[in-house]
Amino acid sequence: MSSRNADLKTLQMYEFMLHDTALFLDTHPDNAKALEYYKKYKAIYDEARSEFTRKYGPLAHRDINIDKPDSMKWQWIEGPWPWEGM
Repeated sequence: MSSRNADLKTLQMYEFMLHDTALFLDTHPDNAKALEYYKKYKAIYDEARSEFTRKYGPLAHRDINIDKPDSMKWQWIEGPWPWEGM
């Protein structure tokens, strides 16, 4: 397995954890432990996604930084698509 695929699997794992915890929090909104768990893994996920985007390119259009000075065109179509080469 390539390092890109391994990093993508890690992101998917964190995303699943966040989604599952969010569903729990929907029915247990006052659960402080679950909220702390969510906050912890949200920060880890955000960092991992940022690192993935830096190394391999965007996973979604919202990952493109259009505020950079060299962002004079729509970059989403550049590079491999997230599902290519898997």
